[in-house]
Amino acid sequence: MVLLSGLSASILDFVRASKSPHLVVSVIGVVSIIYGSKIINSDTRYWWVAIPIFVTLSLITLFSFKDNLTDENDEGIENHFRFSRAMGVGTAIIAMVLTGFLNNKEPDHVFYIGYFVAIIQLVTFIVYSAIRLFKEESEAKLHIFQISFIMFVFLIAFIYSYNASSNIKDVKIWNRYMVSAVVFGLLWLIYEVFWVRRILQIVEFRVREDSEVESGK
Repeated sequence: MVLLSGLSASILDFVRASKSPHLVVSVIGVVSIIYGSKIINSDTRYWWVAIPIFVTLSLITLFSFKDNLTDENDEGIENHFRFSRAMGVGTAIIAMVLTGFLNNKEPDHVFYIGYFVAIIQLVTFIVYSAIRLFKEESEAKLHIFQISFIMFVFLIAFIYSYNASSNIKDVKIWNRYMVSAVVFGLLWLIYEVFWVRRILQIVEFRVREDSEVESGK
């Protein structure tokens, strides 16, 4: 029992998002495709959801061969960023499936607005993951785990509230859902801007670093 308990703990520690981000994303993607096949009634909406997930899984396959192994004893800031990358992609995939499942009725704009928000986050963290293959995070004075987790909660809350409002006929309840959706969406946007700015800063630093190396030659 002690041996099994120790083995289970070791496996769980190894597959957590901070150490195996691509594994976590691939599992979320595969489960989302299989589950989404059953719960999304509209064939058109299913393919809108499925195609980006297939593309993401293809990129994750490529990333998994290029990702560097980190020190197993490293519990520093890089693990926080690895978690952020994994869950940023994973929650965007879940959000796309939810927006295809929660509202299978007209109007279509309800689906597409939620879908567009989820795609923005998906692309942001895919680009971020690609950049991280070439340059690791150096430092951060912010609580990255907290920032990431709150952002993902706001995304799911926005998707649920916005889609739920389309199925409500009571005006008072509809207003409550819509106000919640707007607030959650704006709060999510604050975090989205944070990550986009961070990507731009990393790219700018990378270009400046490369220029300094070339000039040194």
